[in-house]
Amino acid sequence: MTAPAIPNFYRCDYSRQVGEQLFATATRADVWLLLEVNRPWSAKALDESDLPAAVQDRLNGCLGSIPNSRVQFIRRLQPTGGIAFFVALTRESSPALYKFHLSAYEDLLALDVAAVVAGDVSQQAFLTGESLLAVCTNAKRDRSCGKYGADAYRAMLPYGGDFLWQTTHIGGHRFAATCVSLPYGVIYGRIEPQDTLAVIEAHQRGQIRLENYRGRSCYDDVAQAADYFLRQQTGERGLPGFRLLDVETLAEGVSAVRFEALQDGQVHCVEVLKVPAGVKTYQNSTDAEPALLPQFRLLKCEEISSA
Repeated sequence: MTAPAIPNFYRCDYSRQVGEQLFATATRADVWLLLEVNRPWSAKALDESDLPAAVQDRLNGCLGSIPNSRVQFIRRLQPTGGIAFFVALTRESSPALYKFHLSAYEDLLALDVAAVVAGDVSQQAFLTGESLLAVCTNAKRDRSCGKYGADAYRAMLPYGGDFLWQTTHIGGHRFAATCVSLPYGVIYGRIEPQDTLAVIEAHQRGQIRLENYRGRSCYDDVAQAADYFLRQQTGERGLPGFRLLDVETLAEGVSAVRFEALQDGQVHCVEVLKVPAGVKTYQNSTDAEPALLPQFRLLKCEEISSA
């Protein structure tokens, strides 16, 4: 199947057509820095923004010094009245969300982001029990998000509250509409308007909607695949639900992933096969040619011990 060479072709539609798996495609990120920016966003939101140069340098410095970190611009239809800044630590257990209110972007220069990431007690006053759901609507990065992301965000507005935001690129726009639920780092894709209420309800209950689940950002793709298969087999939807114990390579492309169920201590072993060239599809709406991307197969899922 060849994608039409026409301006209004959306690569996310093509991804569906060729049957690309949605799960095990979540962006790998442990720390999310989310800054409210109500001005127009560019394709490379941070580097092409008109934020003060010192603020851009500070955020880029965070990206360079904090492993597996991301900077997101966020906004909503009704601005906060100041500038919201969040730091989400999407670790597997005890994830955390810190919330700051800035009067100017330069206030970021005085924040000790490294201390926040380290969980320093000096930052505990900014720890919040809130959560947020951010939908990618950045049309400048890929038109799929401009169309499908905007549709999903509008459909969520009647059900969402202060936790609902628009955001810049979170990775995987070929799965538009995409969104991330923080602080757990649950990433969703292929959200259609009829899915939005279920996604919001899962977010509010601290659960996962498996139908739109791409994975948790604290896992790499092998663990994401195993987590998906385990939840599919057991019916567990709660967060965190499981604790990753280890990943063992059994053969080329074959991994055994062990999880402990937090509810009863049961240990599960999930064997998955990663097929490097599992599907041929387009990663971006501007790509002229498709690329070969991996897919996963479940080989075995079994209980191997109990508490």
